[in-house]
Amino acid sequence: MSEMKKILIVDDDKDFIDAYLMILTKEGYEVSSAMTGSEGLKKVEEIHPDLIILDVMMESADSGFEFAQNLKNKGIVIPIILSSSIANASAALFDTYALNVKTVMQKPVDIDDFIRLVKKYIN
Repeated sequence: MSEMKKILIVDDDKDFIDAYLMILTKEGYEVSSAMTGSEGLKKVEEIHPDLIILDVMMESADSGFEFAQNLKNKGIVIPIILSSSIANASAALFDTYALNVKTVMQKPVDIDDFIRLVKKYIN
């Protein structure tokens, strides 16, 4: 059997973490979470996730982008799905492609779209 794919959720909203955790665990993924960008960076180095689900607004309005930039600066390349209540507005302000952001999802996410995108970008 192949190794279970690992997903890291970085979001400061426990309800979103719980919802993503439930959906992704049911889909057969190993899921970890962090509630701040700095905690997320530690987790990336510990568990080496295959995919990151990343909120934009955490400690500050653009914490998610700072997190993604930190990964890039460290040479860590992991696909990122950005999830935000102001997704399109915030994505327009940053070069998401350069930060390895594969797609931007508006919260609350559509579950079927979410699962489809996770499967698309985790491999």
